[in-house]
Amino acid sequence: MTSRMRGGDRPPGARRKPADPLPPLTLGAVAPAAREVHIDAPTPAGPLPRVYHDTGDHGRAMMTGILGRKRRLQRELDAMAANAEAGAAPLLARLAAILPPEAEAMFESGERAQSGARISDKLVAFHVLAEAHGRLAELEREVARLRSSTLRVEATLGLDTVSNFVADSPRTVFVATDLPLRTGDRVRVVLELKRIGRLDTEARVVWRRPGPDAGVGLELQNLQPRDRAAIALFMQSRDPLPQAAARGTLR
Repeated sequence: MTSRMRGGDRPPGARRKPADPLPPLTLGAVAPAAREVHIDAPTPAGPLPRVYHDTGDHGRAMMTGILGRKRRLQRELDAMAANAEAGAAPLLARLAAILPPEAEAMFESGERAQSGARISDKLVAFHVLAEAHGRLAELEREVARLRSSTLRVEATLGLDTVSNFVADSPRTVFVATDLPLRTGDRVRVVLELKRIGRLDTEARVVWRRPGPDAGVGLELQNLQPRDRAAIALFMQSRDPLPQAAARGTLR
């Protein structure tokens, strides 16, 4: 009796036909679709906070800094001009033109803060302030160069030094020096007052002392309250020189 083999049956000892490999890809064939993985961002619990940049506050901060620097330069240049310092007057004229007068007046009166100006107006103001900042920085460099070019005189004053303050004129100090100074010269003087402190200010040569103990009488200018206090404290520890002794005319 003959038995018929079904399609799934195979004779004993026959090998299983290997499964067909994946069909090869040919040029121009469509690649199998790739699996895409999507990761959804977590949903925030609430709306994100909105960040506001107040351009008006930024402009007012810029203006405050510019005006503070301008006032400091104004005081320094005024002192140089009072001492007939060459080059101070042109710098003062340029300082006055750092800002448009109406911009400074508007800031000082507070009208800009209350007017609710448009964004475009504020951007124009920033442009003006940026230019003012650049011009002010250049002026600060020029004033520093002018200050450094001034002749500098240094002296130490103690209980036994030749240099000393002069009687009847608390703003005049005799400094022993052989520098070729002339009456009327403007100098920057640095006085080291022993056990008290350091005094740094402008001065004018008011007289010269000839001879082996040469020196000059310097009239101190633009003294601050702390400078006057330091001089008064020094003169409590040492008597000033008489005028004749300071000038070298004492016989």
